[in-house]
Amino acid sequence: MTDRLVLELGAGVHVRAGALVSASMTPRAVKERAILAMLALAPGRRRARSWLQDTLWGDSPADKGGASFRRALSNIRTALGPHRDVLMSDKWAVWLAAEVRVEIAPGCGPEDFLAELDIETPGFHEWRLEAAARIEGRASHAADGRDAGGAPAVTGRSLRIRITRQGWDGRAGAPWIEDDLVDGLARRLADQGPIVLELDGHVPEDAAPPDLVLEMGSAVDPGGVRVMVRLISPRQGHFLWSGRTHLPGPPDRAAEGTEFAAFLNLVLVAIFERGLRDFRGNGFFRVQQALGLLFTGQRRDITAAEDILSGLIEIDEALPLVQALRGYQRLTSVIELRTDAGRQADEARQLADEALLLGQTNPMVLALAAQVAMKLDGDPERGWHLVGRAVALDEVNPYALAAAGHAATLLGRPGESYALSCRASDAARGLRHEFIWHMQRALAALSVGKVDEALDYTRQSHIGMPGYRPALRYMVALSALVGDVPQAERYAARLRVVEPGFEIGHLMRPDYPLDTFRSLGLALT
Repeated sequence: MTDRLVLELGAGVHVRAGALVSASMTPRAVKERAILAMLALAPGRRRARSWLQDTLWGDSPADKGGASFRRALSNIRTALGPHRDVLMSDKWAVWLAAEVRVEIAPGCGPEDFLAELDIETPGFHEWRLEAAARIEGRASHAADGRDAGGAPAVTGRSLRIRITRQGWDGRAGAPWIEDDLVDGLARRLADQGPIVLELDGHVPEDAAPPDLVLEMGSAVDPGGVRVMVRLISPRQGHFLWSGRTHLPGPPDRAAEGTEFAAFLNLVLVAIFERGLRDFRGNGFFRVQQALGLLFTGQRRDITAAEDILSGLIEIDEALPLVQALRGYQRLTSVIELRTDAGRQADEARQLADEALLLGQTNPMVLALAAQVAMKLDGDPERGWHLVGRAVALDEVNPYALAAAGHAATLLGRPGESYALSCRASDAARGLRHEFIWHMQRALAALSVGKVDEALDYTRQSHIGMPGYRPALRYMVALSALVGDVPQAERYAARLRVVEPGFEIGHLMRPDYPLDTFRSLGLALT
């Protein structure tokens, strides 16, 4: 009889792999069993090394925590004996082999779930409660005949979108506008994940049905051009979204205004958000989920983003952007979380360099790598070189323009920084993370003495993401700068919700993250 691995991880939770080994092979130490549990219940059975270490040894100094984590992995492999290959790792992540299956006993409630793993660290306690709640939610949906996650996940490596042209009530169209829209979508979609864009009329007759269909049409009228787009899911057999816009001015220049960029963003957001319900397991949408989490500045979101990204390393089409985003995740951890900053900074540099080798023609990769070079290495010249290549590839890419604006600031060119940041803000109209570009425009406005505009855009950034700490910090600082002490105190109270213990006096500390404010020679008393 062939052996089959059976691991007893805790109440009601078993991991099976291969084709019966005694459960005595399960590691005895609770943190070693916890590592297996967190891997077994993770998306793709994969977790980032930094996430596992922070969750289980976050209360230890970084070097001791790292040594304990490495020893735990070694002990697990020893306990697994001939099945040691079930646990795999590299310098970034740890994962379980593809044949691993998880069995959860019926009726295993939140109080009993992995209760034997008596670990005091807050990170593990929080993870255990969240995992138990998810499992209980799936069980309750299954009991009443509903699918907990909606439509089944589509785990294909690339998302295929077919673009078709449609007439508009027999009126004269503007095919050049449609071409510009297709070109803009092709650039931005290709930058942001594994995707294949197909043009109707250039697809073999025996090609498989696409994942999504994007119908577009246009009509010239006396005041400009009208454009219509519909998003359809042929696989699920339903209509997802439609949008229309009017581009004013001469028809041959209608694609040059901000209205065109805003509509392009509207279509992108529709693809991201409406398509997600049918394709939530697809690599493209997993990248988008991680991208959305990275910019909130919240610890849970930043670590969750790495969890998603580490599960996408094996998708070759996504790898350059995935590694660039993982580098940016480390950069964000250094700036916002300040946990194990030395290791995180080294990993950020390594990941950014790897991403550049793989994705030298991706504007987002270039822009994210530039941010790492400027913010970690203090190298604005290299940053300017990288963003110059990014903007040359796509002159309306908001990520590239924002990075270029930051580089101009560091190089002492405030006027150029302001112009680039305004372009970035216009190019980002309607995107999910528009608050990020509002914040950069606010800082650029401050650098050229436009304090009122800086306050206005900082406030818009806060409204777009109420928990975004940079906007809250600058609302406090700018309110105090203009002498509005009651407003400064109101925003300080909001900042304490996401930054416990904050006091207005912290703004005067040389290490407090208010770099632009200090670099301009501004000070509070």
